[in-house]
Amino acid sequence: MPELILIVDDESSHLRMTEYTIAQKLGYRTVTASSGEEAIRWVQSGKQPQPDLLLLDFALPGIGGLQVMREVKACRPPLPIIALVPYGDDDHAAQAVQAGAGDVLSKPVALDRLKLSLRNALTIQRMSNAIMRLERKHTGHVCFSDVIGKSDKMKEVLALAEDMAASKLPLWIEGERGTGKEWLARAIHGSGDRAGKPFVTVDCASLPDDAAGAILFGQEKMPGKTHFVLGKLREADGGTLFLKEIGSLKPEWQHRLLEAIDEGTVKPVGRPSPLAVNIRFIAASSQSIKALMAAGTFSHALYRRFGEVSVTVPPLRERKEDIAPLAKHFIATYAASENKNMIGLTEEALQHLAAASWPGNVHQLSHLMWRAMLICNQDLLDAGNLRLVQQWQPVYYKDYGDNVLAAASPLLFDGHGRMKNLKSIEEEVIRLALHHAGGCMTRAARHLGIGRSTLYRRVNDLEISGYISRANQATRPMMKVSSEERS
Repeated sequence: MPELILIVDDESSHLRMTEYTIAQKLGYRTVTASSGEEAIRWVQSGKQPQPDLLLLDFALPGIGGLQVMREVKACRPPLPIIALVPYGDDDHAAQAVQAGAGDVLSKPVALDRLKLSLRNALTIQRMSNAIMRLERKHTGHVCFSDVIGKSDKMKEVLALAEDMAASKLPLWIEGERGTGKEWLARAIHGSGDRAGKPFVTVDCASLPDDAAGAILFGQEKMPGKTHFVLGKLREADGGTLFLKEIGSLKPEWQHRLLEAIDEGTVKPVGRPSPLAVNIRFIAASSQSIKALMAAGTFSHALYRRFGEVSVTVPPLRERKEDIAPLAKHFIATYAASENKNMIGLTEEALQHLAAASWPGNVHQLSHLMWRAMLICNQDLLDAGNLRLVQQWQPVYYKDYGDNVLAAASPLLFDGHGRMKNLKSIEEEVIRLALHHAGGCMTRAARHLGIGRSTLYRRVNDLEISGYISRANQATRPMMKVSSEERS
């Protein structure tokens, strides 16, 4: 859904013209206010939907633009503001900049100038939000507003999880792989009294059999034995321990974990007496725990201990309304990390995403956005970019418990699950590098970590269509390459 722009102007003709331009020609949603008082009431009241940007006439009568900015900044500090001033009004322009306006435009505003200003302000805002969200993740202060979910199903999940944030009871989170169970656990942790304390994650499916006890419960240093290990439970003391894929935990460690939960202690390997710990336990599983209990591989007692309070995160295919905001969030995050000036996705691209089934859920969407962003050289990601990178998306298969598992990339396996030969894999890797480099042999060779002459030879030997003639040329590639890139 396009961003919402709140336009504030007391001149009715200019207000209508600006609204038409922004809505019809630039494609944003708009709301209007004819006075500073009306604009302040809109923002302070929390009236929904709230604007993503304020386009403010600075020379308003009554409550002027400067006062509006102060009131709005006090209520919503991150809201980007673009000030409109009469042509040649340097005093108002200077006041707007000093008050924190992201840009100042002279009235009447040229379409291209307005388009650029809106795009830049919103791009900076999206990137700033993404960076702050990541910072909160690292400091243990993720909150429920950081969980992207506008669908009714996700609102129900978030409401239930918010009620559980203040509890100390063990919590069970269910859901298919890639639905965002860990992020929800982080929000529960960051919204309770353990915010800022350790949030420790253990992937039970990857615990090695010979070291699982030491990794979980720690190990004292003993003569002739291995080194000291603190253990994940002691790392999480005072905070939260998140146990991913707990259904994969071996029965002997399930019993030890149940003791730790019930007694509030941990006994490291080689220590005669237990240590007291204060931990909030959150477990998650994409496997059918009932099937595992029926098979005798998962403890009924441990499930009952966690299952007193449980949340189920719905798969992405059941909350299609969340696809667009998630995709935009991933684009903003990855564009910030790669220093790319991307502002979002085309409407066709959003429709393409909405039509997909998403067996890999949010995790699959995230990877798709990452790969598509890397090969896109435009402001907006289009459906063509998505279709191209989907050739390299993971293939997803279902296991016996209706849980979706990522099996392998089509780069390595064909549609029947048979591994491709080395020649075809090399050809696909070279094609991807050449496409990512815009057809430039020099850049593609650098991405691949090989010499340009080696790339020419492999393109010719593999008969990669579209690039053979270029490889046969003794001259430089058709694309312009700087002297720095040639070095």
